[in-house]
Amino acid sequence: MLSVKGVSKGYGGQLVLDNISLDIQEGEFLAIMGANGAGKSTLLKILALLLRPSTGRLLYKGMEVTRDRESYYRKSLGFLGHNSFLYEELTAWDNLMFYGQLYGVNDIERRIEEWLDHIRLIGFARDPVKVFSRGMQQRLALCRVLLLQPDVLLLDEPYTGLDGNGQVLLDSILKNFRKTVVMVSHDLGKSKELADRIVFIEEGRLNGLDGRIL
Repeated sequence: MLSVKGVSKGYGGQLVLDNISLDIQEGEFLAIMGANGAGKSTLLKILALLLRPSTGRLLYKGMEVTRDRESYYRKSLGFLGHNSFLYEELTAWDNLMFYGQLYGVNDIERRIEEWLDHIRLIGFARDPVKVFSRGMQQRLALCRVLLLQPDVLLLDEPYTGLDGNGQVLLDSILKNFRKTVVMVSHDLGKSKELADRIVFIEEGRLNGLDGRIL
């Protein structure tokens, strides 16, 4: 479903990703692990079209994601990174309404109410995001992504900032998400629990490409 072919990425003469090739199947949950600076977040940002590779290609459903096909691919993506992309002066409800209208979500008010209830923020729907804790913002950011019904969910350390209850809630959401997930994580135990397959990036190169869960 989603493939990178010979992707490399360099900054200032330093190679961060070195000739990465990876195939991700439809409905697969893939965890990408590695030390800080190994290149895993860079790879995820390339998948999210936030970075362009120095060399190599990205394919979606067998077709190369060229500039004229980026819009089609973007509509299938949900990306949760370190930046929540929430507007702190707006309420939780207004943030979700903004993104839902921007992406043409059907029956938007009902879906917002259902998701806010599901992530246990319905009681804070009319509160500005600036008063939310880090964990509450993380849950709302995940809600923002899932509201758009993505076919491919890209997650960069999604458990960061969540308390115990928030982690249990995210576990439940991810275990019941029936589409493709690519998660960058440093937590081997969590990756084993959730993922169908784990790959490791070491100094910009992939290891364990064909290995199932250890």
